[in-house]
Amino acid sequence: MREKVIRFMQENKISTRALARGIQYSHAAVVNYLKNKYDADTKHLETAISEFIAKYEEKRSEQGDGEFIPIAAAMDLWETLEFAREEREIVVVIGNSGCGKTFAKRAWLKKNGHGCVSVECHVRMTGRGLILELLEAMGSQENEPTTRRAVAKLVKELQKQPRMLIIDEADVLPIDGYELLRHIWDMTSSPIVLIGMPALLEKMTTSKEHRHLIRLYNRVGMGTVLPDLSFEEAQAILKRYGFNLDRETVQTVLDKTWRCMRRFIKLCKHMQRLRKKQIEIDAKVVKQIVSEFLVA
Repeated sequence: MREKVIRFMQENKISTRALARGIQYSHAAVVNYLKNKYDADTKHLETAISEFIAKYEEKRSEQGDGEFIPIAAAMDLWETLEFAREEREIVVVIGNSGCGKTFAKRAWLKKNGHGCVSVECHVRMTGRGLILELLEAMGSQENEPTTRRAVAKLVKELQKQPRMLIIDEADVLPIDGYELLRHIWDMTSSPIVLIGMPALLEKMTTSKEHRHLIRLYNRVGMGTVLPDLSFEEAQAILKRYGFNLDRETVQTVLDKTWRCMRRFIKLCKHMQRLRKKQIEIDAKVVKQIVSEFLVA
């Protein structure tokens, strides 16, 4: 396991501090584990690392083989990012799991990322962890001892050099994370983009448990709900992969993948692998593949 973790960190250029924050363990614990000097039972630590790696790999393979596909969800996200930058607003982008949010965000950053700082949240992240991730993404190597000092440093950096903050998987943040972002926007007017699943909007508007978040919601300048995969988009993607199927079969595939971009792409790849084995992909075979490959 240890060798696998080291290889993963090297291949993806993940620092020990970033991994420590990602799994909510101390930096010293991660360093000692990697050096085989961790005295305690490694079971829980390795479970946390495995969850981190699995989530990272899932996000990396979210859409295709790295080829950006301009589906409606992706273009709506791009338009919202442009609005946030131009108007210096807080915006919220909501989309179902697997609709291509993260892939579209990364594609936009490759073209327009100057002056942007992007972080991807995880279920173990704290408000302090979010601020430290933002500081590290901005090039800061110092680990501020308190949340207050970390926030003050981030505010100072943003006042000196304005940047747009993009927070992916924002629906898993704890309350203090949202409150810190609200404070940062109040102090700097830096554009902030919150990207997440529908639970994010529910937290901010209807949850009694998170009623304090209405203060953040009242500052939101734009909200975008991303659409699921359409029939026309599904048909076009199948043709990209070399499959020209009838409308009924396309609809079957779309329904069985729940109009989820990630699941749809996985199925297309599976069909490609079968074709390489000289299996002819026709409507009958596709329906059989769908019933075996996916649970309806």
